[in-house]
Amino acid sequence: MSAAEKKFMLDLPLKVILTEDGASHFISNKKKLLRFKMADNKEEYGISLSHFSPMSIQNMILVDYISKIEISMSEFVSHRQEIMDLSKIIVYSILYKQFDRDIFDELVQCDCVRRHNRTNPGQLIDDQTRMPDRQLRSQLAAKDNIIQQSRQTILEPVWKSIMANKDYSPEEKNVYLLMTEKFLNRLSLMNWFIITKFFKTDG
Repeated sequence: MSAAEKKFMLDLPLKVILTEDGASHFISNKKKLLRFKMADNKEEYGISLSHFSPMSIQNMILVDYISKIEISMSEFVSHRQEIMDLSKIIVYSILYKQFDRDIFDELVQCDCVRRHNRTNPGQLIDDQTRMPDRQLRSQLAAKDNIIQQSRQTILEPVWKSIMANKDYSPEEKNVYLLMTEKFLNRLSLMNWFIITKFFKTDG
């Protein structure tokens, strides 16, 4: 295996305890769940991982499939680097989720959404709005061009601000440019649904 491939895999024994949604997902895909006795002596259901992609953990966190992760004490000595890498993944996942929630809160309060709600009381878009992912994907599938245009409209002023900041080193600018794309790439389907619905159509 090449160094590039190794970079995207972690070798670390984990007990991954699933949420109800996570368990339902694995069961519906005919994956057998394991019953674990945890450190607090409680029994939980989940999956066991030992060689895995960091992105797989991050994706499960972002869709609320993971309730908790348990690592045995012995691994803290023998897998220190892997645990540090996993910690970074978890922290970034939490930041991505918080960013996504903040964006959603801002979107449902913006003027164009409020006007839509006043004129379409039967199709409210607010903090209680829930739509199945399958329905959202279906609607967004026909809007790829609008998604790309709105992405560019969002990113351009942010990138200009980063590049114009004389306090940032070239390396810092590159990191910030990359991070803005990463945060945007991890926006939820619901946020993209709202963005594309009102992009260049209402305010």
